[in-house]
Amino acid sequence: MRNIELAVIGASVAAAPPGPELANRLVERVSIDSRTVRPGDLFWALPGEWYDGHDFVARALAAGAVAAVVNAEHAATGPLLRVRDSRRALGDFAAWYRGLHAATVIGVTGSVGKTSTREAIFAVLSRHHSGLRSERNLNNDIGVPLTLLELATEHKFAVVEMGASREGEIARLAVIARPQIGVLTAVAEAHLEGFGSLDGVERGKGELVASLGTTGTAVLNGDDPRVRAIGERAACPVVWFGVASSPGAPHTSAHGIEIDDGTVSFRLDNGMPIRLNAAGRHQVHAALAAVAVGRLLGMADEEIRAGLETYRSAPMRSQVERYDGLTLINDAYNASPASMRAAIELLGEWRRPGRRTLVCGDMKELGRDEQRLHGELGEQIARCRGIDRCVAVGPLAECLVAAARRAGMNDASLVHCDSAEQAADLLAATLEQNEIVLVKGSRAMRLELVVERLRARFGIPSAAA
Repeated sequence: MRNIELAVIGASVAAAPPGPELANRLVERVSIDSRTVRPGDLFWALPGEWYDGHDFVARALAAGAVAAVVNAEHAATGPLLRVRDSRRALGDFAAWYRGLHAATVIGVTGSVGKTSTREAIFAVLSRHHSGLRSERNLNNDIGVPLTLLELATEHKFAVVEMGASREGEIARLAVIARPQIGVLTAVAEAHLEGFGSLDGVERGKGELVASLGTTGTAVLNGDDPRVRAIGERAACPVVWFGVASSPGAPHTSAHGIEIDDGTVSFRLDNGMPIRLNAAGRHQVHAALAAVAVGRLLGMADEEIRAGLETYRSAPMRSQVERYDGLTLINDAYNASPASMRAAIELLGEWRRPGRRTLVCGDMKELGRDEQRLHGELGEQIARCRGIDRCVAVGPLAECLVAAARRAGMNDASLVHCDSAEQAADLLAATLEQNEIVLVKGSRAMRLELVVERLRARFGIPSAAA
């Protein structure tokens, strides 16, 4: 972040003016964690589900923070900027700060594939320009501002992931980030508890395209019917990507897709061969979105291909780890029906011989459709001849197991566990030589415990990735 005077920051968020002794103090960085505060930081106190940053203002100031941003009613003392709502003010400041930079901002949203697409775009654009992208899961109204506050003069682009669990949230993030390019990966059944329906998801994801007005460019997945509907209503130019057989002749397309264990190959619309060091057919769409964005920004296809050669899956997203006697596909970060279907397809297409085990946890935030969607997933697992065993974890997974059994899957191939710990014990005790294990579930299921237990069996520290 650029050094900015405290009075200027205060004015950008409509804070009560700081006293004259504070006005000219320079802020070097914003921090929301008192444990990481260093001299020159501005501590931004945010209320949270588990902790309230206001409780740590004194600690942050003692660690050298220039001042703290707090809600107006908070009874704190010291150098403070008081605002009506510290969380909203963080977004307001990031929006103001984003306006100081000429960097091209690429917003990425979608029900599935956001992070993979973000990483693929960053890998491509980094071949030609200096830029940044969202780190980890920083994709909400706290994470997006923190990403934008990392912008520096030398940055030519920023790839900003935008997540949402209800309508209006993407619109707010777009006000903060003001993207010139908007990438939409898919509209699928995710966060239905907040969106209410698939139509609500479509409206919510469409907010990114609407935010582009007439001057931005939308980069859209033409293989998704609901994304196509959003694009057909767009006021801005649209660049489509998809497989070559898609309707409407996508501008950026793939054909001749070949799946190997841990890699994906295809030919681009111009015949250029592309090989991704990433697992799963779904990686093709992430790569195509990156190609489309690279072309928009004037990159040659050879340069784009070189960038894609450096692309790797983000941690806990279809990460392939090979040990002596075990192939572990760690996809434990999160799960929705669409991403679960992609995981089933990935495991079903695995070529290396060995028993293939799917460890799947409950999918959360699906609202009134949760039992139906778990049942449909169970039927898909039963139909997939490439899956030899399913270890299902959590209360909703009982619906999955029952549906898989009704669809004809052998009882001996179905196991239900109440917890990740129980599943980890089961897996560790029953692994076969050369087994392939794919682990996937919603964040709340903590299926990374299964991954850590399997790593430990092979003498690999749990921090391995």
